[in-house]
Amino acid sequence: MSSLDENLPFYAPISRAPTKYNPFRPGYKQEDIDPQPLIEAVYNLLGAETVRARLLGRGFFNVVYEFDMKTGPPLVSRIQWNFKADPVLSTWVVEKMTREVAVLELLQRVSPQVPAPRVLAFDFAFNNSVGAPFTIMNRLYGEDLWMAWPTLSADDRITFVKSLASYFAFLIIRSLEIREILQDDPSMLVPVLVHVDMNNRNIMVKDATVSGILDWEIHSSLPACLGATYPDFMRYDATYHPKYGIQPRLMPTKECWPSEEEAATLRHVFREATGVLSSDFVRALEKGETLRQLLELVSCSKSSTDGMLALFAWEEEMAKRRVV
Repeated sequence: MSSLDENLPFYAPISRAPTKYNPFRPGYKQEDIDPQPLIEAVYNLLGAETVRARLLGRGFFNVVYEFDMKTGPPLVSRIQWNFKADPVLSTWVVEKMTREVAVLELLQRVSPQVPAPRVLAFDFAFNNSVGAPFTIMNRLYGEDLWMAWPTLSADDRITFVKSLASYFAFLIIRSLEIREILQDDPSMLVPVLVHVDMNNRNIMVKDATVSGILDWEIHSSLPACLGATYPDFMRYDATYHPKYGIQPRLMPTKECWPSEEEAATLRHVFREATGVLSSDFVRALEKGETLRQLLELVSCSKSSTDGMLALFAWEEEMAKRRVV
């Protein structure tokens, strides 16, 4: 694996990620991780006493611990474990975490109804007492969408999509309001805040509604025509169409992806629900559809032969539609 490590930018699940939380390092055992430094960090930063700390979950980039507090609701800490240690990439990690904190603070200030985590404290030093950069946040409750989806009834899925649509549209609405842009602005080039990684792992569900939107590390400010889009899990276009074989519709499980027929119904529900809240969103969704697909495929074509072949095939299909 060492030769591969040299070619992997920023992140990768590699054995040499220099933290004790790295599950791929030789000899790693979860029971060997002492939570006491985390408990002390919570007390030092927030003045709050912890009754119990436990591992809550782990992703490719972060490990998450939950804290039961002596007083008050539980808290969580997200610890960065998967990074390379050279100065350039270490700086990139800190900048990325700093941007996430900033966007979460912005959401809390201007869009508090969006169910995003609230940052309570952080320490981005690599040599801190915890042994890695980390944030402390409030605890959100619910089930990951990919786990919840197979258990939802058809009616519950419609209810959930309407709930999700409200947050997609609301981010666009608030962005337009903040910049004092008229709602009938025809350019669709107004920059809006976008969560770029809102997949079925980063959306939480409770009682068939959205209870949490996680991992704001990957966000962007995009023109409205690019920022307004359908949620990834209901898409069957561009890289998400099975005929191109780019986005595997088996991950994390096959059951967490709707069928093509159901996805079409869900997109209709999503469009109708966002349209009730914002005609701007629907207009941006429609006007930017072809451009969003093109940019997505162009980006994919730079990193894989399959992506390049998909781009060529897509261009041929678009040319045939124009002729017809």
